[in-house]
Amino acid sequence: MQIVYKSKIDLWLLGIFSIVFCFTAFLAWSISKSFELTPISLIISYVGIGIMSLLLPVWSLVRTYYVIDGQKLSIYSGPFRWHIDTHTIITIEPSKSLLSGPALSLDRLAIRYGNNKTILVSPKDKVSFIAELDKRR
Repeated sequence: MQIVYKSKIDLWLLGIFSIVFCFTAFLAWSISKSFELTPISLIISYVGIGIMSLLLPVWSLVRTYYVIDGQKLSIYSGPFRWHIDTHTIITIEPSKSLLSGPALSLDRLAIRYGNNKTILVSPKDKVSFIAELDKRR
């Protein structure tokens, strides 16, 4: 039986994505003033930069979730994927780590598995997530 857990999302993260987008737009505008661009090429460059600066953050916001299916934990975050056999999980502990991971919140779980590997996740329902993983280990 497959169970899907969505990632918890912190509001500060949305603020950071907004700041990055505005900064990128400002840089694009500043750089474009240095070149003599036709109106069409100017529009194309703005649209291209806008899409590129929004693509990964929006993709990550929409597609960060965790799937427990049989004896496998699959973790999805934007274009990235991890697959972990549940029997290789050593510990699952609360974490407030600032390290990068497929988690959209600082209210995280550190999953240690395999050959001393660790991945940070932030399921909305941590209690159910841990209980389901423990059951399948």
